[in-house]
Amino acid sequence: IAVCGAGYCSELDLHRLQPEHDVDAVLAALRAGQEPPYWNTLEGPVFRLEPALAELKRELKKTGLFGVLMSGSGSTLFGLAKDAGEAGFIARKLQERYPNFWVRATQTLS
Repeated sequence: IAVCGAGYCSELDLHRLQPEHDVDAVLAALRAGQEPPYWNTLEGPVFRLEPALAELKRELKKTGLFGVLMSGSGSTLFGLAKDAGEAGFIARKLQERYPNFWVRATQTLS
């Protein structure tokens, strides 16, 4: 799904920008296997212009992934799995469902 930067930037409400992330809170949630308190302010305008991305985010959550978020200005989405086995299983299922999409199970650096 191609995302046009100029289109969503005009949709961005600069008065509704959210505060910076609390990195300590994000790390604590990840260590506990909980939903991390992070967000991407650009999701709102991008999802309004590309509702298919919002639907894909909902689908990723339904698979059991958590911390699902759009990366940067889009259109890449990612989600966190409990372990490598779950990540691989979900990635295979998503690739079957969306054969034209780039789907990968990866791991963090640390």
